[in-house]
Amino acid sequence: MKTTHQRLGILITSAILFFSIQLLAESKNSAAETPHRIDAAQFDSANRLVRPANIDEWIFLGATVGHGYPEEGGKKFSAENPGAIQVIQMEPAAYGYLKEHKKYADGTMISLSFYNTQEQPSPAVEGVVQKDLMNFEIHIIDKKMYKDTRAFFLYETGSDVANMIPEGNVCVTCHNKEAHFDGTFTQFYPVIRDEILGRKE
Repeated sequence: MKTTHQRLGILITSAILFFSIQLLAESKNSAAETPHRIDAAQFDSANRLVRPANIDEWIFLGATVGHGYPEEGGKKFSAENPGAIQVIQMEPAAYGYLKEHKKYADGTMISLSFYNTQEQPSPAVEGVVQKDLMNFEIHIIDKKMYKDTRAFFLYETGSDVANMIPEGNVCVTCHNKEAHFDGTFTQFYPVIRDEILGRKE
C-alpha cells in the first residue's frame, strides 16, 4: 500500500510531466508562428545590398523573352525585336525552406537578370540566345524588416552594391496586385508553380 509520501511524489512527478508537455507544445506552436529567417543578404556600411558572389549557384526558377517593362511608345515584341531575356533565380537556402514549408522565409532573395539577345549567333540558329548582361536586380521578401514586406535593389552596370528602391514604389505595387503567390510571379515560374505549390496556373 502506497504511503502518503509516495502518493505525493507520484502527484508531483505527474504535474511536472504535464507542465513539461504543455511547455513543449507551446514552444512548437510559437516556432510555427514565427517565420524562419534566412541571413544570406549582406549589406555594407551604407546599408546597400552587396551583390552575392555565388549567383551562379542559385536555383533557376524560370525565364521569359521580351516580357517585362516596355517603355511608352517603344517597340512591340516581334521576332525582329525580341527584347530582353529575363532569368529568375532564388538563393538556395531560401529555396530549400520554400520547398519544405510551402511559404517564404523572411530574408528570401530572388534575383532577376536581364540579358540582351544576340542578333547574329554563331552558328546561326532559329530563335534567340543570351548575350551580355544588361541589368540585374534582387527582390528581398522580409515581412519584419520592410514596411512593404519586400524590397527591391537595382544594380547599376558594373556595381556590386545597390540601394533599396524607396518604399511604395511601382515594383511593390505591381507585385502586390498582379503576382499570384505572396507577391511573387509564380505564374511564370514553373519550378515553384508546378513542383512546389502544385498549381497549374
